[in-house]
Amino acid sequence: MEPAMETNLAELSIEDEEDCKIQVDNENLHDGLSLENCFARRFLTNSVIHFHSMRTTVANVWRPLGSVSVSELGEGRYLFCFYHFVDVDRVEEGGPWNFNSHLLILHRLKPREVPLSVPIFSAPFWILVNDVPPSYMSEGVAEQVGNFLGSFIEYDPSSTSLCYKGIMRIRVVIDTRKPLKRRKKMVVWGGEGIYVRFEYERLPLFCFICGKLGHGESFCPVRLTIDQANIVFGWDLSLRAPTRRMASTPTSRWLLDEGVGTVPSSTAQLFQSRNSRNMNIMGGNKDLMAKNVGGPSSNGKQNVDSDVVDPFISNRMLQGNPSGFDIIMAHEDVEALATIVDGPKRPRTNPPIS
Repeated sequence: MEPAMETNLAELSIEDEEDCKIQVDNENLHDGLSLENCFARRFLTNSVIHFHSMRTTVANVWRPLGSVSVSELGEGRYLFCFYHFVDVDRVEEGGPWNFNSHLLILHRLKPREVPLSVPIFSAPFWILVNDVPPSYMSEGVAEQVGNFLGSFIEYDPSSTSLCYKGIMRIRVVIDTRKPLKRRKKMVVWGGEGIYVRFEYERLPLFCFICGKLGHGESFCPVRLTIDQANIVFGWDLSLRAPTRRMASTPTSRWLLDEGVGTVPSSTAQLFQSRNSRNMNIMGGNKDLMAKNVGGPSSNGKQNVDSDVVDPFISNRMLQGNPSGFDIIMAHEDVEALATIVDGPKRPRTNPPIS
């Protein structure tokens, strides 16, 4: 080999050229691909997911206003890109989402995050905390319980009917790599401890042996490390909260919806509020409030005792509706009500024929 060629080979270093940095201007980053309204997602399962079927199903379920595109990234990951932020917020707040009983874990991408490298292990759940004393129903206690379960998001104070049953509803982000929490002991200073139980809404497939999401007890890895005779099923279906369905029942304007108004702290306040409301309805008509049932009044009509006629009926009478009801009544009921309001009617006699 010639000396000149040996010198050129010695001076050639590919590694030095590869290690040389290229300075990228921040202005050029704005022209790159934006993943602002995108999710990196994966399914918590080892089963095969049919991509085309999954893509069509989730699009039909979400029905985005601005459309959505789904791309397969490999390594069990998918990229969901929405074209309007309204759809992004709605999908994120409506989770968790399942496909064929498999949990779909999402991660909302931030600027400069790489979809293939971001950790995707956490999922939000609405959790019912059972057997909670009434004095514990506060956002502070809910936050403490939520941080024990995972990362606390919010407390639902509008579920008044659940609070009456000793149930607190909270939204928590849980780590799917850890077993599901079943219960927790709570102690007040100077008091006795109590146990609260947890129920998870829309809970997908989970293992009764290890308590983790993503597989059943038949495919639990614990079976490889323990004798089959010593296997204990420490989790069961009691962790799955019952489905909340909206009942199509008739409504009434006298019913107070959950979360509207305040609940009286005592029975006395309840009756005081009810009596004051009835007095406002009955006010302004002393003839209807007179106690001399059957006695004459100043206007020549029969007086009605307020203890005999319901305040609702009296209020409708003041508004010009003698029947007191807006619903269709039987003929004999109308006659009986007219007898109470106007008194017994005189029998009608035909005039003599001349």
